[in-house]
Amino acid sequence: MQLHVDIQHPDGTWLDRSSCNVNLSVQAHVDISSAGVTESNALIDQWRLELGTGNSIARWSDESPELYKAVIRLCNGEQELDRLEQSFGVRSFATNGKQLELNGTPVYLRGYVDCCIFPLTGYPVWDKEHYLQQFRIARSYGFNHVRLHGWSAPEPFWEAADEAGMLVQAELPHWSRFFELSDQSAPAEVLSYLTQELDGLLQSLHRHPSFVMFSMGNELIGPNGHPELNALVSRARDTDPTRLYTDNTGFGQLPAQGREGDYYIQSLNWHPRWNPHILLYRIPRWIIMQSPGLRNIPSLGTSMHNTRCMCVLKSEPSIRAYCILAGYDRSKNR
Repeated sequence: MQLHVDIQHPDGTWLDRSSCNVNLSVQAHVDISSAGVTESNALIDQWRLELGTGNSIARWSDESPELYKAVIRLCNGEQELDRLEQSFGVRSFATNGKQLELNGTPVYLRGYVDCCIFPLTGYPVWDKEHYLQQFRIARSYGFNHVRLHGWSAPEPFWEAADEAGMLVQAELPHWSRFFELSDQSAPAEVLSYLTQELDGLLQSLHRHPSFVMFSMGNELIGPNGHPELNALVSRARDTDPTRLYTDNTGFGQLPAQGREGDYYIQSLNWHPRWNPHILLYRIPRWIIMQSPGLRNIPSLGTSMHNTRCMCVLKSEPSIRAYCILAGYDRSKNR
């Protein structure tokens, strides 16, 4: 049998086909033309495909989300047995001192948080157009970044993020107190679950260029880090070094002590005392500028958490106004 890969450049042209012969015997021999010879049990773990050189390779970015299309066919002679089409992008995302760089160019993240709020359905929507519209609105306000708060979105979200040029941070579904004390281990079943979830997310999201950052959870540690979270960061780096990783979002002192991460996310949250005559508060500018998180920025890239957070009191009129704006009054999940 033969495996054929055809790749379409973002400009619409097709690259030369790459093919290999696959023998589904116990000791399968895979003959990859122009890419050497590999032996495996009917699995091709690595296959180097040439996309061009230099400027001929289209780079994906937030300003120019160029996407390739790969068409993969498994054939037995002239008979096509299976076929898969997927898009992918080519980009680099790294730190250079305190600077985040996309394709070697400094990039400033202008983002918002997505807390998995779907009042009309009660669960994440599986519709790419829904997320494309969401990103069109976000981009119209100047956003190029979104943080997924303690969850990872379904596949249509990522397809839309790739097309819209959004830079996304995903997180493990984790907001607990198991890692507050660095000398105490988390329960074994918790670590097992988080490890499996980490491996699964990195495997399922690897082709999406919009997936650039990953956190091990939300507000997990005390002032310093935790060795088991540090181990998860190291595991993620070894699995997929094309993303940036951090031990948690929001907590931990800076400069970091006992923490492992490619970048850190410092909390700038502030809650005023309750006042029954005021429904909405804004953080005064002087509090933001005097925050220890800003005065102790480390030598790594830094993102801010809960910056200029709006504190809304739960009054009955404000709750009803929100529900009407969100369409919750029309939801079946009342």
